[in-house]
Amino acid sequence: MKQIILIFILCLTQVSATKIKQQYAQSKYCIGCHKEQGKDWITSLHSKSHLTKNTLYLKILQYIEEEKFIYKEVEALRCGKCHNPRMDTKDIDLSYSLSKAYGIEDENSKKIDAILNNETNKEGISCIVCHNVDKINYKSDDLSKTDKHKKYTLARGYEALTFGPSEIMVGPYKESFRTTHHKMKQGTHFRENVNTLCFACHYDSKNKRDVLTYNTGAEYEQSKSSEKCVDCHMGKYEKNIISPRVISKVKAVNRNTRRHLFSGARNSNIIQDAINISVKNKNNSLLISLENKTPHKVPTGFAGRELEIEIIYLKNNKPIKKIIKRLNTLYLNRRGNETISYIATELKYDSRLKTKEIRKYKIQNITGATSVQINIWYRLIKESLVPLLNIEDQIFLKKYLIYKKRLKL
Repeated sequence: MKQIILIFILCLTQVSATKIKQQYAQSKYCIGCHKEQGKDWITSLHSKSHLTKNTLYLKILQYIEEEKFIYKEVEALRCGKCHNPRMDTKDIDLSYSLSKAYGIEDENSKKIDAILNNETNKEGISCIVCHNVDKINYKSDDLSKTDKHKKYTLARGYEALTFGPSEIMVGPYKESFRTTHHKMKQGTHFRENVNTLCFACHYDSKNKRDVLTYNTGAEYEQSKSSEKCVDCHMGKYEKNIISPRVISKVKAVNRNTRRHLFSGARNSNIIQDAINISVKNKNNSLLISLENKTPHKVPTGFAGRELEIEIIYLKNNKPIKKIIKRLNTLYLNRRGNETISYIATELKYDSRLKTKEIRKYKIQNITGATSVQINIWYRLIKESLVPLLNIEDQIFLKKYLIYKKRLKL
């Protein structure tokens, strides 16, 4: 029965093809001239968006395979419209379905497996993904409407992007006569409309049950902010020569550049900068205030992230009571059990900090305590999902400390 279900599901999966010339297909060809940008990018989750580079992504695909009988390869192709927008792909037909169901390899299944695992795709969101975008066609959803029957078909990922010839790199500046390996083109989505490039993938998405799985771009638009995503995630402008190692008779010019960290909790202090935190002891109560300074929720993006407020009361430096407050989401399956957002039937609650929200907690101090330690942590995956997905990678198990304070009582 499982195989029959799989056949019908798999035959409906379709993705589109894009071709890249080999000399532009991998970041190593770019880093020769753009070493600083490459060093930053390799620390980012953009460089780890392929299932072989990101164990959390792989575990999610495996979990969906077990729960929904959808092979992880098929789900990776579906998710690939954002995770790997430059995949050279084709329809998944009946032969691929049968080969996976019965463990039999044929030429078609080998070809699709090779597409999923070629070196270009393994690099995730690399230079050629963003800097070869000629036009952006994404459309935002009007979340003010409450029509539950509205079909959700807005373009995302490669569906929202039109790529140009692979030898033409698009950026914030016009043609430079110092370029030796490629041509250049100025794109408005690297200047005035820069958020549209980010929102091609980071706007929002719903699963097949019409449940929101992430909502960052829509959160931003609801905030009415005029900030650019890059102001936080790529930092302030710095004056640099974009490609200092290029040998040319044309004099190099210092231009406004940004870091390519695509900052997150793993490689920057962006979470610390995102929240104003105040902690006071007043009238025998602990007062904690969190102010979200960003134009989106905190945490945002992948719905499995969370903030944890850890309050430890101590008596003569020995812990006597611990209180935990969690800011996260809870998604349920049709049986009422916790699951991941991508296959959930219901979002039970969402306690994350809303855009520009000030959240206040008042906690009665514990009798006999002489001091209290307050720690605020950021998790890339909430604690309750760790056993569900069988997460073992320390990168995702780690708690990232964003605040700590000890108060005498």
